[in-house]
Amino acid sequence: CKLLYIIKAIVSCYFVQILLSGHFLHSHWKMAHSLVHRQCTFSAASTSGRPSVANQVTLRLDRHVLRPVPSPKWYNEANEAASTSSRLSVVAAATPIDEAKKGRGRPKKLKDTMDTSPNVVEEGAPPLPKPGEFQQTLVKSFTLGGIGLHSGEYAYIRVRPAYAGEGRYFVRVPEGTNSDMFELEEPENIDLSRFEVEEEPDEELEALKLQLFQDYLSVQELEEFTGTFPQYLLALELNAKGDAVKSSNAKRVLKSYAKAVDLSKEWLGDGPEPIVPRGEDFLPASVEAAPDEMQAITTRLGNDEDEEIGGVELLLSALEACGVDNARIEIEGGAEIPIIDGSALGWVMEIQYAGLRPAPLPGSPEPVRRMAMRPTRPITVQDEDSFITLYPEETIRITVGIDHSEDAEVIGKQWKSWCMFEDLHYRFELADARTFVSCPEELVSLRELGFVKGGSEGCILVAFGDRWWDPQMLRHVDDEPARHTMVDLIGDLSLNAQNGHCGLPIGHIVAYKPNHDLNVHFVRALREAVSDEDYVPMVELGAADQEAAEQLLEELGGLPEEYQDAYAEEEEEE
Repeated sequence: CKLLYIIKAIVSCYFVQILLSGHFLHSHWKMAHSLVHRQCTFSAASTSGRPSVANQVTLRLDRHVLRPVPSPKWYNEANEAASTSSRLSVVAAATPIDEAKKGRGRPKKLKDTMDTSPNVVEEGAPPLPKPGEFQQTLVKSFTLGGIGLHSGEYAYIRVRPAYAGEGRYFVRVPEGTNSDMFELEEPENIDLSRFEVEEEPDEELEALKLQLFQDYLSVQELEEFTGTFPQYLLALELNAKGDAVKSSNAKRVLKSYAKAVDLSKEWLGDGPEPIVPRGEDFLPASVEAAPDEMQAITTRLGNDEDEEIGGVELLLSALEACGVDNARIEIEGGAEIPIIDGSALGWVMEIQYAGLRPAPLPGSPEPVRRMAMRPTRPITVQDEDSFITLYPEETIRITVGIDHSEDAEVIGKQWKSWCMFEDLHYRFELADARTFVSCPEELVSLRELGFVKGGSEGCILVAFGDRWWDPQMLRHVDDEPARHTMVDLIGDLSLNAQNGHCGLPIGHIVAYKPNHDLNVHFVRALREAVSDEDYVPMVELGAADQEAAEQLLEELGGLPEEYQDAYAEEEEEE
């Protein structure tokens, strides 16, 4: 009887615990639901009849979603295995011997920094925008309108081409200047069936593609050929005397491959857009224009309230990572850059469809060499347990760590590392990561402090203990907050750019629990630690590929006679 009594008591206590815990969770659920509902209601009320943030995402970014266009297996494998067609190297300028004698100068022999990031080719889209050897600008402008996250004001942003040496800068324009260029379309249901390939695949052609790609991988391994698959096909096509059958097959595959690659004329129109001179009334996207004390949650430029522009980090991050070194950014309406969907994806897509070109000088078509800062010793800034350190390295690499294990179990501790010249393009690795908060209470606190007036709906990931408030918004299950933190860091590092040159320094940047204030202090520390001699040109490296291609052509029997004269003339010119 005593044993039964003890068992009964234990069971009763167990059920009481379940009921209490259930009531606790239900109370938190009601609190969070009320909070988000309040934010969504405020968002709709504060736009004065304009579309909400969520509607902007649906309407404006619909055409940017990757369509499920079927492609053969060999094509996907080629994109993953082949290296990019461009190669970049960091070439150091002459430096004083005294720095090397002190033990903190450049190494005697520089290691080439080559761009070996995967080359992604999208069917039906222009090439991905990337930094280059020379300063770049847009082929044509683009306009986008939306709500500022913290101000709640609606603004129109037009990003236009600019001359080399002008860099990125903001200009306030009167109402009505660019608003007519941005038209919100009504949402539409996309019928994915219209993207399906109706024709039956050519089995003979598919088998031929697979065979040639296998040959390409073998040559890459044995002959150390570092070119892309299309370059290999072109070499085979030119070598008609070596193997006429293989040359013919390569030409057939190359022709089918090229149909999905060169669509620049369709998207970029007839020619480049004329450039408007910068003038005198502008706000440079530079650390000199940043206030002495930056808010930790957003980046703003301008020390005067009349000229201050906020929320610039996502747009500047996309421009820097995509190689838009010179841009005139016109802002109309509100004084904050639109948040769109809380990520940089919308800006990257607009840049991709606007296109890149070498930035000209006024009155001269000659391109301008692009320079990058290359510190020769570690540089560190620290605030309590948060720090940012640059370690000298012959590439541009960023590693970010965050720790929300105490207030958001679903975020916990995260690390993300990304190298511009080794990893997948910024658009796929970082751009689509949304901004986040660690708990619903943080949103309440920000709102009480006068922030998040634009609402959180559709643009902020809200952590809720061991889960996300809206898991369907998540794009990277394991580390989206760390990715977005890196996007913010890149945007703030872009303030290091001067006169149209590279903002990201050459080296390995390790940032632990960074914020916008610490980021800007780090940029200032970079400026103080380097001199003019620490800037080096980013030079396209073609020698390695050229040597490998010549070796391959020699093994295959050499160039046809009709190409040999032109090849010899090109060597003489060099």
